[in-house]
Amino acid sequence: MLARKCARAHYYRYTLRITRRRPFRKPLIGIILHEMIDAWIKAQTIDDYNNDPWKVLEFHEKKYADLFQEEREKYGDIPQLTSQIFEGYMRRWKDDGITYVGAELPIKTNLTDDIELVGKLDAIVMMPSGLRFLLERKFMTKLATAEDRFSDIQTLLYFWAWNREHRKEEQLDGVIWDYGRMKPPTVPEVLKSGELTRRKDIDTDAYTYLEAIKDNGLKPGDYVEQLNMLKGKETTFFERVPLPAPPKKMVETVVEDARITAIMRKQMGDIAPRDGMSMFNCKTCEFRSVCEAEVRGHDWEFVTKRDYKPREERDASGDEE
Repeated sequence: MLARKCARAHYYRYTLRITRRRPFRKPLIGIILHEMIDAWIKAQTIDDYNNDPWKVLEFHEKKYADLFQEEREKYGDIPQLTSQIFEGYMRRWKDDGITYVGAELPIKTNLTDDIELVGKLDAIVMMPSGLRFLLERKFMTKLATAEDRFSDIQTLLYFWAWNREHRKEEQLDGVIWDYGRMKPPTVPEVLKSGELTRRKDIDTDAYTYLEAIKDNGLKPGDYVEQLNMLKGKETTFFERVPLPAPPKKMVETVVEDARITAIMRKQMGDIAPRDGMSMFNCKTCEFRSVCEAEVRGHDWEFVTKRDYKPREERDASGDEE
């Protein structure tokens, strides 16, 4: 919950309801990938759904083209990058055996008599065994660890909220963390000799290396050792970690903490102190510019109008109210 990280950031997002006009690079990559995968799932689960991943990418390509040259240089070729990552994701999970029930499924339940937990589930899937799992998708610089999952309070709250509001046959049996890196496999370099690099530390997979062999008119038989070494490397770019339902005591503790936080935040009203432990060092916070303007006594309203826009119902944060 954002309120537990920084009450001021929570105030900007849920009281002022603002979000950046130009997202930071990493959140923007995540936005596009989420929307592309959501479109792919919805095309399978919703009758007469008239969107697809490539229409989503085309929409963002047009927005990208409207950026200033300086902004495009700062972002890099995000349309090409996200296309490569999406295609890798599709290859990785082509034969995963799961059936999608739905994507971007809304959830709402009461934390207290007058405070609601509101959010959206990335997806619900049916396993070959018939069990239903919440699939929580995250794209990041490096794949998450067990410690990261332990601190993922939001997913646990969503799991609890869904089961609380649905019949037994619709309830969730576990969680699948669906991780992906915000980087496609590296295309191997062509050396002056005309051969591909044989570096053992190259950050790529067998598919990408083989495609480079073909694209350069080389013989796969000359690179058997490299291709064998790269088998299974796709797991370093995409990983799914399934876990059964969290323990009842753990759920009760997290939900109670969420209730207390929500009550305290409501009682504070517009009083929203900043996180004093990281103040002025919140490099990844989307509200840094307006927060700094307020602290320094600058015209924060001007900064808000310049850098932010009204927040839509669902943004890239994925954070619950």
